[in-house]
Amino acid sequence: MKQGNPYVSENTESTSRSEQLDPKPYYGMNSGQLEYSGMRRAFLPAIVFLTACNLPGDACAVVRFEFTGSVNSVVDPNGLLDGSVAAGVPVTGHYVFDPQTPDSDPTFSDYGRYLQERDNLLSFRVGNYEFFSGYEITVVNNREFSPGEFLDAYIVQKSDSPSRFYRVVTRNEQVVVGYSVNLLALLLDDFDAVVFNSDRLPLLPPNLSEFELRDLQIVFSDGSGAPTTGIHVDIEALRAVPIPEPSSHALITAGFLVAVAIHRGSNRVKQREPRPSAGRART
Repeated sequence: MKQGNPYVSENTESTSRSEQLDPKPYYGMNSGQLEYSGMRRAFLPAIVFLTACNLPGDACAVVRFEFTGSVNSVVDPNGLLDGSVAAGVPVTGHYVFDPQTPDSDPTFSDYGRYLQERDNLLSFRVGNYEFFSGYEITVVNNREFSPGEFLDAYIVQKSDSPSRFYRVVTRNEQVVVGYSVNLLALLLDDFDAVVFNSDRLPLLPPNLSEFELRDLQIVFSDGSGAPTTGIHVDIEALRAVPIPEPSSHALITAGFLVAVAIHRGSNRVKQREPRPSAGRART
């Protein structure tokens, strides 16, 4: 029962700073200037952070999840792959999604399907091959898949959208491979059914250690009717990478310019009063 997933379809009172610091190293800056300097140092990182991350609208809504793993096994009876794909070979991939994607099956409380837009792709690379496809995310929450057996699952699988399979010839050149992909799915299965509390789309990558099954599976053929080729990958890491919208870049730049202006302004304050004379006082 733990070898397959029935929901996979084939085909996170003190003194002020100016009173604590010895003013001598600050070359004649008075207490007000010292406070301004301390505030500037404290607030610069906050200004940049808030400008970049606390953006209006859906500026940080698009998310990229990246995964890594290694090939567990390869079945290639017709020699469709070259020698670059073998057990132990590293695999890297990613998928981009909108967390506000609606559930395509809202009537089910234990099963959510989130079909991604055409521009949001699932891709991965193994050996000399790269694959790109439209996809959907399925979240299964405490669903009974056989009498007395319940499952939580997170599944990223190829949708009916067109897909592209490439063989990488050189660093800057790819050749389209005419393979027909029957199955492509990243499978995370929890047979204790304790990972999820609902079928909502997670905004953070699930914790891999909570799943008994952590696989990436791809099955394809050359369309001739011959036996299919399969690649089984062990998924070892999954992490999130936020992607700001284009409008966000302008706000981030503005925040940086504000930070630079504050920095320059503080430098001008420092130069308003001369440094104390190093010579002895006149008598």
